[in-house]
Amino acid sequence: GAQSAVLHMASAGSTGLFHRAVLESVCTLALLEAKDAGKLGRATAKKLGCHKLGRSPSAVLACMRNASLADVISAGEAASSDWLAVAGSLELSSPTASFLPFKPNIDGVEFKEQ
Repeated sequence: GAQSAVLHMASAGSTGLFHRAVLESVCTLALLEAKDAGKLGRATAKKLGCHKLGRSPSAVLACMRNASLADVISAGEAASSDWLAVAGSLELSSPTASFLPFKPNIDGVEFKEQ
């Protein structure tokens, strides 16, 4: 709950929708930068068997969309573990990583900075 409210407060797309929010749960949300989120997404696609040479981004996305939720979660967790071992990213080891493996990223548009 608190994380959703914080993201709305920080999002340009929510400007003017509300003026205050009550945050009652712990809210520690570390966002990945877009380049790192892209790497994690590609690693997840590879774990799903969707990232093969010669495939267009739209084909990779279609493959990922056709995967079961359980497979996507499992692939995301495996990719996060592999990537964390290499990158040592604090964002991936945040308290939210276990129950919120996919979250917004710092894209320069919706979320401009951490």
